[in-house]
Formats: sequence, structure tokens, C-alpha cells
Amino acid sequence: MKTKFEEYVEQVDSLIRDFTKKLHVSELDLIAESIEDSPAGTGRMDFWLEDIVDNEQISRKSANDMSEPVAGI
Repeated sequence: MKTKFEEYVEQVDSLIRDFTKKLHVSELDLIAESIEDSPAGTGRMDFWLEDIVDNEQISRKSANDMSEPVAGI
């Protein structure tokens, strides 16, 4: 049985693959041709999906905290 996070990771992977499949062949060719001209490390996904989830969770909690009335004010 997969965890909810494992399912999330698979969905993100699927989104990237599906997006790439939808690119026109000429766009895909341009991207492929420009790989070597791009700065080193450009294609590396330099983040953890866990960090995205954590940051979004913190952001939403902060937004909720700000929208709730503060007692005594």
C-alpha cells in the first residue's frame, strides 16, 4: 500500500511526462537542441517535493491565521 505522499510524487511525475508529451514536435526539438547551451544544472530539479508540500501547508496555515479575528482586539 502506497502512502499519500508516494501517490503525490507519482502524480507530479505523471504531470511532467504528460506536459512533455503534449509539446509540439518542433517545440520539443528546440528544447532538446538548447539543452547543451543551457547553464549547467538547469535541468536538475533542485528541490524536494516534500519541501513544496511543507511550504504550501505553512503558507495556507499563515493565511488562515491572518483571516481569523484576534481575541481582545
